[in-house]
Order: sequence, then structure tokens, then C-alpha cells
Amino acid sequence: MAAMRISRSTLLVAAAFLLTACGAPAPPAVVPPPAATPRTAPVALEFLGAVTLEPGQEVEGSRVGGLSALAWQPSTGLWYALSDDRGRFAPARFYTLRLDLADGRLQEGDVEWVGATLLRDTGGRPFATGSVDPEGLALSPRGTLFVSSEGDAGAGVAPFVREMRLDGSTLRQLALPEAYLPDAGGQRGVRDNLALEALTLSPDGTVLFTASENALAQDGPAADLGSGSRARILLLAPAAGAAGAVLAEHVYPVEPVGQVPVPADAYRSNGLVELLALSDTRLLALERAFSVGRGFVVRLYEVSLDGAADVAGLERLPPESSPRAAPVTKRLLFDFTGLPAPLFNVEGMAFGPELPDGRRTLVMVADDNFDDQQRTQFFAFALGRRTAATPAPPAPTALSPAAVQGRGPRSPRLGEGVVVEGVVTAVRPATRSRPAGFWLQDPAGDADPATSDALVVELAAGAPLTVSPGDRVRLAGEVQERGAWNEPPVTTLAAAADRLQVLEGGLPLPAPLPVGGTDCPPGPLPAASAWWEAREGMRLVLAAPEVVGPTSRYRDAVVVAAGCAAAATRTTRGGLLLAGEDDVHPQRVVLPGVPDLAVGQQAAAPVTGVLDFAFGNHRLAAVEALPAFSPAPPAADPTALASGPEHLTVATFNVENLSAAGADDEFAALAEVLVDGLGAPAVVGLQEVQDDSGPADDGTVAAAATLARLTAAVEAAGGPRYVARQVDPRDNADGGQPGGNIRVAWLVDPARVEVVDRAAADGRPAGADDATAVVAGPGGVPRLTLSPGRVAPLSPAFTEDAAAGTEASRKPLALEARFGGVPLFLVGVHFRSKGGDDPLLGLRQPPVYASETQRLAQAEEVARLVEALLAIDPRAAVVVLGDLNEFPFRAPVRRLAAAGLVNLVEHLEPPERYTYVYQGNSQVLDQVLVSPALAAEAEVDAVHVHADFPDGARASDHDPLVVRLRVPAPEPG
Repeated sequence: MAAMRISRSTLLVAAAFLLTACGAPAPPAVVPPPAATPRTAPVALEFLGAVTLEPGQEVEGSRVGGLSALAWQPSTGLWYALSDDRGRFAPARFYTLRLDLADGRLQEGDVEWVGATLLRDTGGRPFATGSVDPEGLALSPRGTLFVSSEGDAGAGVAPFVREMRLDGSTLRQLALPEAYLPDAGGQRGVRDNLALEALTLSPDGTVLFTASENALAQDGPAADLGSGSRARILLLAPAAGAAGAVLAEHVYPVEPVGQVPVPADAYRSNGLVELLALSDTRLLALERAFSVGRGFVVRLYEVSLDGAADVAGLERLPPESSPRAAPVTKRLLFDFTGLPAPLFNVEGMAFGPELPDGRRTLVMVADDNFDDQQRTQFFAFALGRRTAATPAPPAPTALSPAAVQGRGPRSPRLGEGVVVEGVVTAVRPATRSRPAGFWLQDPAGDADPATSDALVVELAAGAPLTVSPGDRVRLAGEVQERGAWNEPPVTTLAAAADRLQVLEGGLPLPAPLPVGGTDCPPGPLPAASAWWEAREGMRLVLAAPEVVGPTSRYRDAVVVAAGCAAAATRTTRGGLLLAGEDDVHPQRVVLPGVPDLAVGQQAAAPVTGVLDFAFGNHRLAAVEALPAFSPAPPAADPTALASGPEHLTVATFNVENLSAAGADDEFAALAEVLVDGLGAPAVVGLQEVQDDSGPADDGTVAAAATLARLTAAVEAAGGPRYVARQVDPRDNADGGQPGGNIRVAWLVDPARVEVVDRAAADGRPAGADDATAVVAGPGGVPRLTLSPGRVAPLSPAFTEDAAAGTEASRKPLALEARFGGVPLFLVGVHFRSKGGDDPLLGLRQPPVYASETQRLAQAEEVARLVEALLAIDPRAAVVVLGDLNEFPFRAPVRRLAAAGLVNLVEHLEPPERYTYVYQGNSQVLDQVLVSPALAAEAEVDAVHVHADFPDGARASDHDPLVVRLRVPAPEPG
């Protein structure tokens, strides 16, 4: 069929932007490389236009659509576009076309279809309907095409990578690792429609990269709201005789879905849809997300394989925290959201020809899914730097930082190349994780209180820092928004190293804006976020800051300016109490580079710096000088609660990864707290007891030596000779620090409380997988079948299930005892951590607590045990305690209350109601819940000896709780 020229609507964006990279990307082997560029030079990426095609077009009798991958052949100037049609509209095929980019633009009339070629199987026949889902395409130096197919996991059709001739016939099929091949139950291999979307060749043609769009079924869940997915990048040897030998395999972290669909439970996804090799270790990665009712989000990342763990040969990925699964590193280069054009399903990309000015083209294509509501799109960019012979465009007018910032969290100039002028207020030296930079501020300002007058500038990697505070500078760069997903972005100018000019030096710095007194962020979070946003990057002076979060191991503390916490509930030591869903205290600021500071200390003078945002919080960066702080409050906070003939004292204590490998002073400090601070309780529930080798991942699971050292230290400190009870877990099956095997345990003073040891029916002590249960004993008195015994250890609530999104977690430990002859049932818990939850100050409000689902399931298992006890004897003495990793007002704790338990922590006065301080919020994570028979006369005390104090001056990061209980005598008869 004769070539057909198509003219369609054109979307042009008259904006250019710069992408700062470590070096000029190397081209595919079939593309002539451009002139070498120094590694420190920026790589320019200029938008050349976008063409959107109407649906229903045909080429050689087949409907154009489903374009999921591109490749360009320089010898012919032809582009190859692969359709992902599974045979619904025509047999599997690719199209050839021309894109006219000679004038440096992609616009109406620049798309010319040439033909269509059917893909053929090894028998030379077109693929049968449903037997292939073509998604990836790469042109080899031999003039052949590599094609990847997602297959159809639900129908048992395996994915593949094949080498094919340009006439569509199959040359060979490369072998894929068994881990990628789906099984009948959907428990292994690629997921349906989330398989091998990406395909690219290294520039020298020696490495063929493909990747799963999301995690393999056995590796973890697919991406969703609040949770990403661990895809795999597979490196194959494409040489004709290699049969696809695996060279390496790496973990690629796919971002979570960022937009809540409408309705909220509707379809949403995000995935790695394309790779483009820059070298054998650097790639461009394209992620495309979709949420019903919200549309598409497309982001381009630069990916480095350097330092990533090689997971080749592993059937299942190690836990995310394991160094054996260290992922590739990635850096956001461009967010398509910044383009003022309708955005559809962008899935393919390829390098194209050079422009007359020496730059390469980068073209992307959108798959219309054969849906009349979607469109096929082509995007074109110019990649590289203009040659010296190319006339430079006229110098643009310099903008103020406020014009770049604009109102709101994102810049109205996002993605544009701009020139900015201002005074340097502070510099940021390079670190291992980020290049050097500085802050720029307009001394005059724009008189708009809703816009910031400052901007952070980031130099190219390796570029020297040549400016000083007080320099007035003019520079060019690309406007970007930096920051982790779901955190307020920081508007950043990615500077062009050769476009920085110092106009004059030695100028006075702009006066800092006051924060404190009446100049404080307003209470509600949206208003507070806008208040801080309007000061982003500006010089601020905090009035006599008060410490509300102690110095961490990173040498930073959390403060509030004097007068900015007037409406907050303060703890007895001066912290900010997190008492409810909306009580997140957005006035908090992180202060870096501080000495050891405890909650309640206050600076003797104001503190000046520039406002930044990182790691979920506002930070005062480039602090000019730190004043002295008031003395630290004393750490001693002993309880007055004591045991007696009718009163039992019980405590919960997280001992923070305690192991026999620890130092003597660590055990002595904990023993001092147990004896002097807690009054040597009759029973102590411990969390985070590690095995005897500590963090060494050597197969050790026993903790006898760890507990022996602790009980000996308690006795040496004047306490009782406790006996310990616990059950060793399976190796690396209970979460926590890899190799540490943390678990819950009990310490009991046998002089006051009798431990009931009950083994299995065969006389064997309870093992890691043995579950205790409740039965009616003699006289109808409840009893545990195993004591000590783990609660539902094989329940999905406590075991790792990548598909369900659960992780390995500590199993509750139940213990039966007697106090004064009265049966006592103790359950120690340490629920899943909050890792993976939205930040409190994140863009998504209210935050999504993804980890809570598993904690609720864990609470359900404990609640069932409690309900079984109370069903036999409503007066049973039951205590559930531990680190619940949950607030009292959230669903997991409410489920325990619904089982008939009373949360004693709620009996504390509000200023005392906390056991942990996180990012400046004093909060309750550790709790003691008791049955009604114990609640009436119960007393509780939070012993604040750790949470308020700096990391280097405490034995744990949690405060213990101690309760005194009056155990009712058994009823007569």
C-alpha cells in the first residue's frame, strides 16, 4: 500500500527545560553518538511538540492503536511502533512510519505512516488471538528486532522475549528465568497485564534489558495507594548463541499510585512501562500511573544500577530491608504533569535522529488502548546541548524567585528553562547523596504574602560551589519540584553550570521573617501548609525555640518557636501531645546540627536559618549560629506504684533490640530502669528482645543468653531474681532488624507470681509454629493449652505475604500464671510497625495508614483469644500489653476494647499520656489493656525516662508503663 500522510491536531508547548544529569546519555548502538560531553555538564531536554491522533485510522487494513513501544533505524529513517493488540482488531503487528523533525518541531503533518508488518510465530504463522501481548521493542545492531510479550498470566500464557526479523518472522526465543513464568494458582511469576512492558539494548548491543511492570506474584503486592511495588530489571545476553543467558537482575522500586480514584475504590495502577539504555548501567525509566476519574500521571526517571544487589537466580526477593535486595537508585527527571496538554497512556520511548543543531531527539508514544476516549500521542524532545555554531537565542528576562515559586505547592513555571536573579543567602556543600547548591532570595520581595521570595538552587553533580552569601547572581536553569512522593515538593532551580554569573558581592542579606509570638502557622493543616509554603527557602528567625523532639542519631532535634504552641496540649516535660487525628502540630520545625538536647529545653536566643522541607518535615537549614539552651530536665521519673499482698504490678517495656552481643552498660541501664524506675514489677512484658548473636544474620534464634544477662543485671541492681519465659521464632520470620529475630518475652518474679508452664500433649515445649488456645479446665476455669505459647503464629496477620501486602511480624506470646492462687492470663504483643504509612504533613490528607490493615488483623487474633477467655469466665484476670505501634484512637486498639478490655493508658492525665516521641509529636504506642475484673481499681503510670531524651543518653527509645492491679479473689465454690 502506498505511504499515507496523516494530519492531526497538534499540541505545542512553547516551553523548554533543562534536565541535569551526571553525563550525556550514551545512544543506542544503531544511533550515531553525539559529541562527548563532560560528566558535570547539564543535558538539555527541550520540548519540541506533541501530536495527538484521532482514533480509527487504518494502515494496510489494520486499525492503528495500542502503540506501546518505539524504535528508530538511522539507515532508513524509519520508526517502528509496536501494537499491543492481542489479535482483537488484527493479528499481532508493528507499524513503520516517518516523523518529520527536520525543522526542530513535531507538529501537524509530521506523522507519515508507511506500512504494517505482522509478527509470526516459529511456524511462520501469524500469532493466534490471545497468544501474545506485544509490549517491548528494541532494534539490534544486526538489524533485527527484539520483541517482548506480556503473555496472559490469567490464561496460563507465558511471557517471552524473541528476536525477530524485520519481516516479522521469528529467529529465536530467549530463555526467561523460571521465577517469571506464571503458575496456575497465580502465586508465582508475572502478573496479568503487569509483565514485560519494557525492553531496551545497551548502546554497545551487549546487554538486553527487560523488566516486570510490577512485582512478580511471589515478590510482593502490585503498586497501590500508599504502597509501591518491587519490580525486577532483567539483564540478558542478546548474542545469537547465548539463548538469553541471564547477566544480572536488580530490584526496581515502582512508586505508589499517587491519585485517589473517583470513586475511591475504583481501579488504579502504576507501573514501569519502558526503559531506555544510556549505558550498560544507566537507563531512563518511564512510569505511568492511572486512576479512574483522575487520569494519567507519567514520570521519567534516571536509573543507576551501580550499587544495586544482584538478585539473579532468586525465586523470591528477600525482605525489602535486606541488603541482599538493595534496589537500583533512581532520580526524577521530568513529570509530564507539568505539560499544559491532555495526557494519555504514555508507554514507549526511543532515541531518534540528530537535529541540525547537533542535538538528538527523544520520542515517546502513548497507547490509546483502542479506546475512543483515549488517544494515540507522540511527544518529541531535543536531547543534548546546542553546538557552538548554533546561534544562541536572545537572553530571556530575569525572573524573581517569587515569580518562579508562584502561589501553591508547585511552580507555575514547572519544567521551563528560566533565568533568575537574586541574592545568595546560604550555601549547601555537596554530600554523598546530593550535589552542592545554595538559596537565592529577592531582598525587595514581591509584597505578596502568599508567595515565597526565595528559591533553592541545585548545581550539576560535581560542579564547584563558586558563590558566597551576599553575592547577587543571575543564573539559568530548569524549574523542578523535588521531594519524596506524597510530600510537599520543594521548588528547585536545577542550574546550568555555565550560566551562573556573579553580578556583585558583599551585599547585606535580606532581613529574616520572624516566626514566633503572633507570627505562627495557623492551626488547621491546610492553612499551616500554605503558611509554610509562602516562606519556602526564605530566611527565618525562630523566637527562642523550644525543644519538642530530642536530638536524634542524625544530630537534629524538633523545635517550635516560642509562642507557636500556645493552643497545643503540652506534656509535663514540654512536648506536644498527639491526642487525635487532626492534632499533628504543623508548627514543628527540625533543627539540624544540634548538641544533645532533651524535650523541654529552650534556646536562650532566636535561631536564624532558611526554610527547607525534607524527610516529612519542615527544616531550618543553613543555621547561622546556635545559642545556648536551658539545662536539660532530670531523667529520673520513678513510679510510686508497688506490689503488695493484694496488688500486682505489671509493666510493659520495649528494650530496643537488646541482645547478648550488647555492652554491659546497656544491660545495667535497663536494669536500673526496671528496679529504680518501675519499682521491680512482679511481671514485665518485654518487646524487641533479640537473639543471642544480635544483628548477626548467622542462623541463631535462641535468646536464652540475652535474657540471662538481663535478669542477672536486674539482680545486681537490687531487683528480684526474675525467671524468663519466651518462645524462639523461626529465623528471620518475625520482622525487625535482619538477623536479630526480635520477639516478645516475659520476666516474672517467682516469689510473687507462680508461672504455669504447660507443654504440648507430647511433652514437647511449644515451638515457633505451635499455637496456644483457650479451653475450659477443671471446674470450668479457663486455661491455655500451651504456656508460654504463641498466639496464631501461622495466621496471615503475622506472616509475610507479598501478594497481600503483609510482612513478617512478631507473634503475640501468651502466658498463664497465678497470683494468690488466682489464674492470670498475660498476652504480650508487638504489632507491625507504621512503616509505609503516609507522612502526617504529606500532600494526601487525611493520610493513608496502609500498615494499619495488618495491625487490625493482628488485633483481631488477640481479641479472639481474649473473647474465648471471657466467654468461659467473665471475671477472668486478663492483661494484654506491649508495643502496639498504634494510637489508642485507631481501629486496632478499638478492636481490643471491643473484646471487653479497658485501655489503662487512657486513665493517665493528658500531659502524662505518651510513651514515644516521633518527629516532635509525643504519642502513645505502648499500652496496657485489662479485663473488667482488673480495671475497677487499676492504677497506671508512664515512667518518662527515655522518650524525651537524646538518642545517645537513653537505654531505649520507648518509655515503659507500669500498672498496679487488684486481682479479685476467686469466687467461692
